[in-house]
Amino acid sequence: MGRDPRKQLDEYRLNQASELENALIDDFFTGEYTRGDFVRQATVIGLSATAIGAALGAMGYAAAPALGATGAAKAGGRFKLGIVPAPAKPMEPNLFADHGTLARAASAASTST
Repeated sequence: MGRDPRKQLDEYRLNQASELENALIDDFFTGEYTRGDFVRQATVIGLSATAIGAALGAMGYAAAPALGATGAAKAGGRFKLGIVPAPAKPMEPNLFADHGTLARAASAASTST
């Protein structure tokens, strides 16, 4: 994870990148594209998120913080899930075997409307 972004990008360009991808990266390095334009063009031609991040890092752009990375996650808690229509009998999450009842109820609900 602590690899130099320039080395990572050079390895990618040497071993995996197509001519089109290399041309786009070269254009970005020479200033023909802004960061936003580069990311937009890179996603259009199918450049991976890792390669895009390496190019941005090599140009000195700082990595964005992870979404929701505001602190340590709280352990435990409950996950509430709504199922419409409700299952025909109580469900045990670790032994969920009520697929048929849910499917019948869903198909009955969709045919009655």
